Amino acid sequence: MTQFTNSIGIDVSKKTLDISIMGPGGKTVHAQQIKNNVTGLKGLMKKLNKILGKNWKEDTLFCLEHTGIYCRPFLEFSLSEDLKVWLQHALEIKRRGGMTRGKSDAVDAERIAEYAYRYQDKVVLWEDEGDTIRTLRTLLSSRSRLQKAKNQFEAPMKEAQAMGLKMEVEIIKRTTKATLKAINKELKSIDKEIEKLLKEQSEFAEKAKLLLSVPGIL
Repeated sequence: MTQFTNSIGIDVSKKTLDISIMGPGGKTVHAQQIKNNVTGLKGLMKKLNKILGKNWKEDTLFCLEHTGIYCRPFLEFSLSEDLKVWLQHALEIKRRGGMTRGKSDAVDAERIAEYAYRYQDKVVLWEDEGDTIRTLRTLLSSRSRLQKAKNQFEAPMKEAQAMGLKMEVEIIKRTTKATLKAINKELKSIDKEIEKLLKEQSEFAEKAKLLLSVPGIL
């Protein structure tokens, strides 16, 4: 396992990234906030060249928690720059004492950097999952949200029916009919797209099963 001299913790939010750079010996050498976009990340690369030297990439580990789409700009950028990235679950970082919410994003970034430096022997470097799995994951997320919305619309009607409230049932049916029809149409469309995708990419069947097994996805 590669021994990383530097670790960089990143606290991710929608518009910004808080950066904490930890150098040899686990000492924080720099901290800053950048925009969560390509321009901000290019500026960070220039800053790292000045702080860590031109050959810093080989022995530098970036660490950030999984935040869904908000971490995508950095992950996409890391592929083009050949950066070594550890994408870790927030609960694991918190469990190890690497992050305590409620103080500040800058403090969280420093603690993420400390976590990466201390536990780098357990690192699992992030690899791009590819367009197919990313598409499937997005479709499943959309389906989950639609199903949740459908359940929320149907629940009051089921409660009214159980209580024998005929007038309320009729009102709820009339006012939610169009919405539920649209939701059901979108659910069927997504199901067809998922089925088509899996047939075309049969080699991803196992990964698909894992995604489908997550509670609440379907």
